[in-house]
Amino acid sequence: MPETLTGQRVSLRAFQPEDRDAVSRFTSDPRVATMLGAIPCPNPPLAVDGWMLLNDALERRGQKYAFAVTTAEDGLVGSVTLTLKAGDWHLSYWIGMPHTGHGYSVEAGALVLDWARDALGIARILAGHHEDNPASGRVLEKLGLCYTGVTEPRFSLARGHSVPTRVYERVFALVAA
Repeated sequence: MPETLTGQRVSLRAFQPEDRDAVSRFTSDPRVATMLGAIPCPNPPLAVDGWMLLNDALERRGQKYAFAVTTAEDGLVGSVTLTLKAGDWHLSYWIGMPHTGHGYSVEAGALVLDWARDALGIARILAGHHEDNPASGRVLEKLGLCYTGVTEPRFSLARGHSVPTRVYERVFALVAA
């Protein structure tokens, strides 16, 4: 993972131990947690410690890249992650509720997608959003992902059951060197 990825308003970096409390606070909000798959609600600081340790281990294996989304004014505002699952790369993200509506997820997602294509040579990215979160679908579309026509059940830890999830895809046109 690069040291930082910098956009116009956001910077992406690795998570640090001092991010723990902010991650816990943001992801313990049911409005955030229930829109995600693998985040409990509440999400206590000890669980965040485990999540960061797991992210580090998977990054060393080249299977996951979790970026802290930060702004100069507010510090940590969210996360954007690439995860290798069953041979496919999946994009996921969240932004803490005080920071939603500013386009941070689109800017951060674009930085990660460009990095994934250019640095990792990833040719295809999948993502999904729960059907009851159409705003996330709009973010994915702004990032160039298209709805595949597939809706499948995906488990939400915060909800404690499977939720209909719309699957999106983006295929990059890679240029041979």
